[in-house]
Amino acid sequence: MEMRSPPMKRSSLGLRLVAYTLLAVLVACLLCAGFAWRIASAWIYSSAAQDAERQSSEAISHIATIDQLSRAQVESAMRVLEQQSRIKGAPA
Repeated sequence: MEMRSPPMKRSSLGLRLVAYTLLAVLVACLLCAGFAWRIASAWIYSSAAQDAERQSSEAISHIATIDQLSRAQVESAMRVLEQQSRIKGAPA
């Protein structure tokens, strides 16, 4: 009787080679996905930070404009009150 163990070893060796190749491809895909995730996350974070900076600058600009207008109104009101006090003869 003849034993067929060598073909079995070839088959087993072929399966191992396929399994290791698939494992190597899987690891390579996971590494690429990890790098892609880091790049995308960094890009999204940078974009969000720039957008927040722009919105903050706009808000500060609006607040500064409101502050200037408020000061101008207060100064104008003070002048009007001073003029009315002078007209009525009351001390300023």
